[in-house]
Amino acid sequence: MLPLEYFSGAPYIERLRDYKPLTATLSAITAAVVGVVLNLAVWFGLNVLKPAGASVNGVGLGVAVVAFFGMQRWKWDIIPVVGGSAAFGLLRYFAGW
Repeated sequence: MLPLEYFSGAPYIERLRDYKPLTATLSAITAAVVGVVLNLAVWFGLNVLKPAGASVNGVGLGVAVVAFFGMQRWKWDIIPVVGGSAAFGLLRYFAGW
C-alpha cells in the first residue's frame, strides 16, 4: 500500500491536464519521439537485412520473419522475442556460423 504522500500532487497534475499549451507541447514531444523511434527501427532493419557492401542477410531475414509471424499469429510477447533473437545471435556469433 502506498503512503498518502505519493498522491498529494495528484490534484495539481489533474489541473495541468486541462492546460491547453502544455498538452499541445507534450503531444508534439510525443510525436517527435515516435518519429525518432520509427527512424531508428528503419535504420536498424535496413542495416541488419542488407549490410553495406553485402548481399541480403538471409539469417537476419529468417529471424525477422519468424519473429513477425510468432508475434502476429501466435501472440508471442516482445520480451521473449527480443531475448530469443539475441540468444540466437549470440549462439550464431560464438559458433562461428
